[in-house]
Amino acid sequence: FPELSRKLTMNGAEILIVCAEWPYPRIEHWRTLLKARAIDNLVYVIGCNRVGNDGKLEYFGHSSVIDPWGIRMIEGGKDEALLTCEIDPSLVREVRKKFPVLKDTKEVY
Repeated sequence: FPELSRKLTMNGAEILIVCAEWPYPRIEHWRTLLKARAIDNLVYVIGCNRVGNDGKLEYFGHSSVIDPWGIRMIEGGKDEALLTCEIDPSLVREVRKKFPVLKDTKEVY
């Protein structure tokens, strides 16, 4: 939902936390969309995806943290895991100063 991410960003968010249930067949979509939201909004994105099986679908994890440049800082695998990494809030301001694209945002909805 890119609109929600943009709305949160325009209201001051510097970190977006995304909780999801992306199944195995679409895990690359999950990975790509997390990076896209970080780049689109010049924010950190923390993505937490379900693992396990519900009898119908297999959920493949790959929870991760993406920086405002779109660089994946850490990523889990398909099993349950505890991930940690350091986030530098000043990086968001630095990237936004270098690329002030959010100032060009138009209200279209």
